[in-house]
Amino acid sequence: MSKEKKTRKAVSGSRQKVGHTKTHSGRKELRHRVPKQGKKKIVVKKGKKKTTATKRDKFGCRIGGSSANVNSVLTRKPLTMKQIIQKTRSSGTYYTHLGKMIKKGFVEKTDKGYRLIKK
Repeated sequence: MSKEKKTRKAVSGSRQKVGHTKTHSGRKELRHRVPKQGKKKIVVKKGKKKTTATKRDKFGCRIGGSSANVNSVLTRKPLTMKQIIQKTRSSGTYYTHLGKMIKKGFVEKTDKGYRLIKK
């Protein structure tokens, strides 16, 4: 090999993806080839652990979010937007969220306000 190639290999230090391997626990790990002074060495990087799914309410919204807060306030008795805002103790309105709930078939808009539909 010429001197150019040797210095290029030593200076580059770039990683090339090799592929995935499975460990005994079943997790996938990504393997990289790392050139070091002309020698090739395989380094194993641990993959991310699987996280548990976020908890959701019966309408599909994340628990703890503003949408779930609105869903918990809704009852079969119609509530106006002003009443919903007072019960959720928030400063914004929820017309978009309630519109999506109407399309899904969970909520109904009446003359007196928004109410849950019996399912």
